[in-house]
Amino acid sequence: MQECNKVSDNLQDKYDGYYNELLTIGREFAARYKAANIINLLPPHDSSAVYKILDCGAGEGSVVRLVEKSQICGEIYGLEISDSAIEIAMKRQYEKLVEFKKFDGYSIDYPDGYFDVAYCTHVI
Repeated sequence: MQECNKVSDNLQDKYDGYYNELLTIGREFAARYKAANIINLLPPHDSSAVYKILDCGAGEGSVVRLVEKSQICGEIYGLEISDSAIEIAMKRQYEKLVEFKKFDGYSIDYPDGYFDVAYCTHVI
C-alpha cells in the first residue's frame, strides 16, 4: 500500500483559519457561476442520465450544494483539506451528498473510474 502524504502543519494551519461563517455569503455568490460552468461543460445527456461527481477541494460546500441540485447529479462527494471548511459544510442541508470528508491534498482514495465527473475550483 502506498504511504499517504501528510500536509505540512504550516499549510494545514493556513487552511484551517481560512474558512469562517462571515465569508460564506461571498463564496455562495461566486459558487453560482462556478456551478453553472461545471454543469454547462458536461457532455450532453438524455434526461435519465445522471453523474457520480467528485468536488476535490470542496471548501465549505457552496459549489457542492448547487451542483447537487442540478438534474445531472445522481450522487456527489466532497474532499477538503480544511477542518474549518468541513465543519461549515456539514451544517448545510444536502440532497445527494454521499460523503464529505477530509483528505491530505495528495491521495484520492477511490478506485479509478469511480466518478463520472471530477472537478476542482480555486485549488492549486
